[in-house]
Amino acid sequence: MPDGLHLPLKDNISYTNFISCLVSCLAHSKDFLVEAKLGRLSGTEDDLTVEDYEAKLTDINQAEEFVDETVIDALAVCIGNVHGKYPPSGPNLRLDLLKVKSK
Repeated sequence: MPDGLHLPLKDNISYTNFISCLVSCLAHSKDFLVEAKLGRLSGTEDDLTVEDYEAKLTDINQAEEFVDETVIDALAVCIGNVHGKYPPSGPNLRLDLLKVKSK
């Protein structure tokens, strides 16, 4: 999964295409998909903790451009989901961000 979140959108698209082109032939030959992500989840994964204030929801306009301009098979988004355990109050998911945007 290419992760160019730290890059501006256009550079992230270029980076994702570069990485995806390198791995997509191998991945597809093994029936794997190439996934990338936009947004930054809060929580803990691989001993890296991202605080809520550092989290960033996926911008739906950027997501559309990102998918249109990359060779990925799937897009992981941040809609309020977290890495690790959810708080006792549960997740605060922004399901409205998942609506299909018509062109």
